[in-house]
Amino acid sequence: GPCALVVFTPVAIVTAIGNAGRQGVFIKGGIHLEQIGHIEAIAFDKTGTLTKGQPAVTDIFTSQEISEDYVLQLVAAVEKQSQHPLAKAILQSLHEKSLTELIPTDFQSVTGKGAYATVDGQTIYVGSLKWIATLTTVDEMLKEQVKKLQQQGKTVVAAVSNDQFIGMIGIADQLRPESKDVLNKLNGLKVKHKVMLTGDAEPTAQAIATALNMTDVRTSLLPTEKLMAIKDLRAQFGALSMVSDGIN
Repeated sequence: GPCALVVFTPVAIVTAIGNAGRQGVFIKGGIHLEQIGHIEAIAFDKTGTLTKGQPAVTDIFTSQEISEDYVLQLVAAVEKQSQHPLAKAILQSLHEKSLTELIPTDFQSVTGKGAYATVDGQTIYVGSLKWIATLTTVDEMLKEQVKKLQQQGKTVVAAVSNDQFIGMIGIADQLRPESKDVLNKLNGLKVKHKVMLTGDAEPTAQAIATALNMTDVRTSLLPTEKLMAIKDLRAQFGALSMVSDGIN
């Protein structure tokens, strides 16, 4: 009966699970709590975990013949269907500028790369520059501009209309003020290895990692590649924890 269960579960564990619950942390059972004590490596998602997950648009660049506002409208129309935190930033910027929302049709998401839809009679592709560069030619000046933004820790979303590059948007997400402190405390708890896993490009992730003194940074990962990285880390360290907001 239930009495036997209570007797065999150490009081400390029952108390700890109760305390965690009051703090809004749900622990599935005693065994999971016990395993936490043996963890040697922790993998962190970047967006929404080490950073606040409240990104904001900081820069808009366009090709000569198209306005910043129109690029923002086209990109926002595609991003409107997306679950990603960056999409929220783009839509917020659209609303702050009081611009009209354009209506997308035939929306398709491309996992870990971006999305596309028909907007205002054009096929608009929105996503990472790496992906966009496979769809159209991106000149060297643009690549330099992207690198500059990434070195500031910004994420860059690029856009193509009917095979022509039309612009890009720089988005910044702030570090959580407590991230550095948490990582330092983990050093004291004998966690041997901390790794950042992110879909972001290398320079963007590196800027964040440098601020947090993290040395193992795995970048430009698709969700399936994050899973592979976790399997590799488990093989290497045994007990592993993954900390994430659950998106991508």
